[in-house]
Amino acid sequence: YYVFNLIIPSTMIVVFSLIGFCLPPDSGERITLNITVLLSITVFLNIASNTLPSTSDSIPLLGYFYAMIMLDVFFAIVASTIVLR
Repeated sequence: YYVFNLIIPSTMIVVFSLIGFCLPPDSGERITLNITVLLSITVFLNIASNTLPSTSDSIPLLGYFYAMIMLDVFFAIVASTIVLR
C-alpha cells in the first residue's frame, strides 16, 4: 500500500526536480518548478503522517525518506538559484 501510494508517486515527483536542470536558464521556470515539487512533497508528507500510526518511540523510515527528498529538492532550489544568479 505505502509503496504504490506514497513512495512511487513522490519519487516520480522528485524526478521533475532533476528535469528542472534541463530547462533553459532564460525560461525562468526552474525555481518555480522546484518550489512546486517541494510543496507537493510536503503534501505527501502530510498524507503519510496522517495514515501512519503514531508512535513516540522513533521516527518511521518513511519519515526519513521524505526528509531526504525534501533536503534534495531544497539543494536543487539553492543550486538553481546560484546558477541563475
